[in-house]
Amino acid sequence: MATVTRSSIGQLHDRLTVTLDKKDYLPSFEKSVKDYGRKANIPGFRKGMVPTGLIKKMVGPSLFTDEVLKTVDRELIGWLQTEKIEIFAQPLPLEADFNQLDFN
Repeated sequence: MATVTRSSIGQLHDRLTVTLDKKDYLPSFEKSVKDYGRKANIPGFRKGMVPTGLIKKMVGPSLFTDEVLKTVDRELIGWLQTEKIEIFAQPLPLEADFNQLDFN
């Protein structure tokens, strides 16, 4: 279960930290890999028959980053609606090191 923590860093600024478990992003990542495999046209393989390992090797990091960011956005929006916090701008993400997360 993802957790969102809020800390004040200024009068009008807060820092929201979203902590994800592996089970929060891994199912959607696996689904996106399978969807990509169905659509991929890679020489040497029939369409839709590309091995999952090859897809993860070729485009895994970019698919993984996209799915993690989508999960963070979904959890953040849910938290903002639950807490009934009104914001006037989209929250800005800080630099994140996605290499720390495991997609295998």
